[in-house]
Amino acid sequence: CADPVGRKDEAAVVDLGQSQDHFAKTVYSHQDNVTHSPLYFLAAVMYVRIYDEDRGWDGHGWKRAHLKQWFEYMIYSGVDHFYVYDAYQKPAEKLDHRWLKQFGDIITYVDWSEHQALGKTGGFSLSATLDAAYQHMLDHNGDQVHWLTMHDMDEYPFSLIDTDPMFLRRAVEKMETQFPNAVELSMRNVLFLGQPKTSVDNTRVIDQLKRRDRNPVSNLLSKPIVKPLGVSRARVHHNVLCEGGISLDFPLEELRMNHYWGSRLQNWNADTPESLATSMDDAQASAMGVISKALGTVDDIP
Repeated sequence: CADPVGRKDEAAVVDLGQSQDHFAKTVYSHQDNVTHSPLYFLAAVMYVRIYDEDRGWDGHGWKRAHLKQWFEYMIYSGVDHFYVYDAYQKPAEKLDHRWLKQFGDIITYVDWSEHQALGKTGGFSLSATLDAAYQHMLDHNGDQVHWLTMHDMDEYPFSLIDTDPMFLRRAVEKMETQFPNAVELSMRNVLFLGQPKTSVDNTRVIDQLKRRDRNPVSNLLSKPIVKPLGVSRARVHHNVLCEGGISLDFPLEELRMNHYWGSRLQNWNADTPESLATSMDDAQASAMGVISKALGTVDDIP
């Protein structure tokens, strides 16, 4: 459908399958009514900033090693390609292209640093930075993708009934077959809370925290998987869809979003009886352990 935003922001878009000589400011034109087959059945767009002042997860911040774990998990789930919007504010925060190359040619890097300063306080805002990143992807690369996940590095799709490789792709294919008019599929949000437990043999995010919110669904802030050409305006939790498209939730017993908040609600401090009372052991922890074992040992390439 026609783009009501009409915004074609310029950003440094880098396909890491190209050589360093091709790193340049590039704008890809959005095409309405595209008829050719997309390059990827299931891709992911993600906005990221990794910085020293961050206290997320365990009080010490989300690190590059955590991002690598998320890439590995999403590849296991069936994601074919990643569009990474790097919203660094300092040169030292920028994701190094040589580090990203360890993943091969499955990452398109977008320098989003200039947009990070567009928020009302000169930093992050949903509309000026995150929504705008998603819209930029839809405008410039949306025709390359059949389905697109819109998740952060602390958000992990998880199936209660399928832990084999490509589980996310199978879940999307099933919903698409059942509901041909669906253009947005949402996973409901389940918060994982408390101070992560680390050890030599327990280094993945999905292993370090196995306590979840006591409510079946923590809040309404679900995250979608969308058909890019069925979206008229990007939004973080629910997009504005083209006429005729419908939005559906995955059945909770089939697919949910494990959202690893860690110790955020306790101001990054140690667990207390009061904080532990808000969570419970996740009954599906053993199923997630199957995926962790399949992913293998955590390592990082400097």
